[in-house]
Amino acid sequence: MWIEEGQKIEVQGMEDGFYGVWFPTTFLKRFLEKCFMIYDEFVNENENSKHSHEMVQISQLQPILPNINNKSWVNNDVVEVYEFNCWWVEKIIQPLPCETKYVVYFLESSQEM
Repeated sequence: MWIEEGQKIEVQGMEDGFYGVWFPTTFLKRFLEKCFMIYDEFVNENENSKHSHEMVQISQLQPILPNINNKSWVNNDVVEVYEFNCWWVEKIIQPLPCETKYVVYFLESSQEM
């Protein structure tokens, strides 16, 4: 398997409002076709601020992808943007005059930002 205990990876959200979103996590242990993960950015309010954790399917995991700093994004390019402690799939709908910022459309929530 390509993952080692303690390795930083990403897990894909499968719940409404988070489907397709990628969360930074740390791999802890494999159990058959599932893995025990701990979220890097989210804490469980019911457990004295311990990081949230859960079992997920191996198919929901991916290595951390490299950052691509492309200065030539154009309308309708699909990008992943790190917002609210996770990676969201978004579509560029308007480059802004400063040439490093864009108006994007969140595909999951149908919001513009």
